Amino acid sequence: EGYYVQEIDRVIPLLILFGVFALLYVLVAGVRGARSLIALLIALLSIWFILLPALIAGYSPVLVGVGISVIVLGVAIFITHGFSIVSVASYVGSLLAIVFTIIFAYSAIALASISGLVGDSAGTIASLYGDTINLQGLLLASMLIGVLGVLDDVAVMQAAVVRELFAEKLYTKTQILKRALILGQEHAAALVNTLVLAYTAVSLPLFLIILSPAMAGMGDYVVPFSMQISNELFAVEFIRSIVGSFGLVITVPIVTVLATFMYAKYPPKESAKDHMGHKH
Repeated sequence: EGYYVQEIDRVIPLLILFGVFALLYVLVAGVRGARSLIALLIALLSIWFILLPALIAGYSPVLVGVGISVIVLGVAIFITHGFSIVSVASYVGSLLAIVFTIIFAYSAIALASISGLVGDSAGTIASLYGDTINLQGLLLASMLIGVLGVLDDVAVMQAAVVRELFAEKLYTKTQILKRALILGQEHAAALVNTLVLAYTAVSLPLFLIILSPAMAGMGDYVVPFSMQISNELFAVEFIRSIVGSFGLVITVPIVTVLATFMYAKYPPKESAKDHMGHKH
């Protein structure tokens, strides 16, 4: 009998790091922060125990991704923010935004002729699972899952803005819609920057590979810049950023319109400040 080292046991350090973060988060965000952590845990467990096994079993990555999105969004919004018009408008608006985002993502991948076969992970998955997993569909599903957190953020914020404007009882429905959209533009602009920079940071190793001397050319011949950025590794990350930003931006008007019509029919009796001590 022999022994070999496969990995360092990192369970305890990871739990400690998460514990420190969770404690700080709850201290800052309070009860809602604790709810958010519970929702996040459920979402991660759904991905690990539902999404991944379904993909391994050969189910369509896009259909499974949409199903998980419905679950994750519902859990994130309703557990964190309770059941209210804000939550309902956010959830329904986010689902509609997902539909448009999927259509846009399909179109983007087709337009750029993305195969999903490029990269070490794609090659490894192909060798491990063969034709069981559709790599192009897996790419679409990953884009969809990646944008969920941002959709939740912008959707709830927009619905809450509409509620506060209605609670002030100073504006007409049209004025509220216009004001909420203006505020949504500010929020969306900041989040798009955040999203693109986050994707760029994660993709830095890929960019280094693409721009390495070995990839850029040998000897006197240098691959043109246009060809370098046409590399599928780069194109996939570019499209991922564009798709995520599209989903974020399209959510703003959808949720704003939904929340405006819902609050026009059922006006809020109190603002968020009055709501602080109440259970949703």
